[in-house]
Amino acid sequence: MSKITKILSYGFFLVLFSVTIGCKSKPDTKEDPKPEKQESVQAGKKSEEQVRAEQLFNDVIKARKEALSVHADTAFPAEFKQADSSLIAAKAAYSNNDLEWSESLESDRYVYEKQPAANTDFALVNEKLQQAILQYKTLTNRVQIAKAKSEIDAHNLSVHDAETYKKAEALLPKIESLYNTDLQKSYDLSVEVLGYYEKVKNAGYAVLVGDAKKKADEARAQCDSIKASISMKKGYEKAFKQYRYAGIAVRNEKFEKAYKGYMKSAGAFNKIYDVVKQKRAAALEAMEKAKERQTASSELAKDADAEAPLPETMEGFSDEPIDPEQLKAANEKTVKEVAPKKEPAQSPAKVQSEESSGTKSEKNDAQATEKGEKE
Repeated sequence: MSKITKILSYGFFLVLFSVTIGCKSKPDTKEDPKPEKQESVQAGKKSEEQVRAEQLFNDVIKARKEALSVHADTAFPAEFKQADSSLIAAKAAYSNNDLEWSESLESDRYVYEKQPAANTDFALVNEKLQQAILQYKTLTNRVQIAKAKSEIDAHNLSVHDAETYKKAEALLPKIESLYNTDLQKSYDLSVEVLGYYEKVKNAGYAVLVGDAKKKADEARAQCDSIKASISMKKGYEKAFKQYRYAGIAVRNEKFEKAYKGYMKSAGAFNKIYDVVKQKRAAALEAMEKAKERQTASSELAKDADAEAPLPETMEGFSDEPIDPEQLKAANEKTVKEVAPKKEPAQSPAKVQSEESSGTKSEKNDAQATEKGEKE
């Protein structure tokens, strides 16, 4: 074989080998789309600013619902509208003035369904949301402060911690005055004042809880005296459960809760006692009426017996229960004894025989008499 032929053959094998290797490596080209998929996932990832805004939206909606639950919208309508305005402004900035969403105050679903606008000012969004949160929470505290103060004054609880009560009274007006100028300070004061009033309430109820427990004990003792735990088992168990929870509250030094628990259980025990007592009275009255009817019936029977005595064989009234069958048998027996006995019916032949026999006897007697007279 010449050199040229060898070179051509070697070249042919190289080409054939390279083509074979190329065919085997084709399946690797199917994995090329992976980088594109990763790029699309990267593009849909939320930014830190968006995640922070979504968390604040959740917090503000929660604060608004809590304020509504204590009726802050009716107690402070003007201030509540200001808080709503802050929330609307935050939504408008987030969605580039999407009115459909920004005016929907209670719904936060668009936070997750729509991407923020390309030019969203997250700093403004966060500022308005934090402002709304403070406004809603301050209003919630103001409602609770008003409720606590009213309760303290109604029960004269301030005498049990007069110093703390004076502190609360002095700071109370500042909450309202700072609401439009220094919202953070207004909120902090509302927390402080509410704490003071709660302390006064707890101190007052710590004194009153002893009297409340005494009332509950007395009411429970009344129920036990008429065995109400048996006749009204469910109601009694419910009242006793309230009594037991009040005792737990005392051990945890939650005296307001303990006081109200004892008073509630005392009212429940008293109600049970009244119901059971009325039922017992009605039952006794029914028994007395039944006894009166029985006595009247006995007297009536005695009068009737005096006027028309029953036969000796007839059974009269008795305290023992009456057996209908025995009474029926006695009546039948009495009827047989009292009724006149009937002679058995005679046949015509027997009657005729007796009549002829009688005639013969009469003739014989007449003949004997005549014979005696002759002698």
